[in-house]
Amino acid sequence: MNTCPVYRRSGGYSYSYFIPGPIGINLGMLRDKQKHSGNVSACTLCLSCQTVCPVKVDLGDQVYKWRQQLDDFGTANPEKKLMCKGMKVLYGSSGIYNTAMKFAPLANMIPSGLMNCSLNPWAEGHKMFKFPKNSFQELWRKGKVK
Repeated sequence: MNTCPVYRRSGGYSYSYFIPGPIGINLGMLRDKQKHSGNVSACTLCLSCQTVCPVKVDLGDQVYKWRQQLDDFGTANPEKKLMCKGMKVLYGSSGIYNTAMKFAPLANMIPSGLMNCSLNPWAEGHKMFKFPKNSFQELWRKGKVK
């Protein structure tokens, strides 16, 4: 569990099962899927645990499989499901993606009071990202990135 970036950052407080980290995620899900299903979202799926496991237990793959079943358990987060559908549209079309990236800097003009409110729970404890004026792709085309 010490290789897990979430565990290293949180010290185990991100997990509801008494064994923290990737092993605890899987054991918790085996014990009570309803109670411990939130743990699968704590995992970044970096697969660091799987890479260093001396007995080659596929912990990250197991977490990924649990995550795919959250809908079946009735514990999938509706906001995340909606975001995933939106991301599928955004990343599934280069035209939509390129247009979104072109207009992304307009988000910098939104007053912080509108972004840092109860409708945006992520903003609590985080600073809003500032979009660059030019995308990496634009800079590359202009020859400003080598």
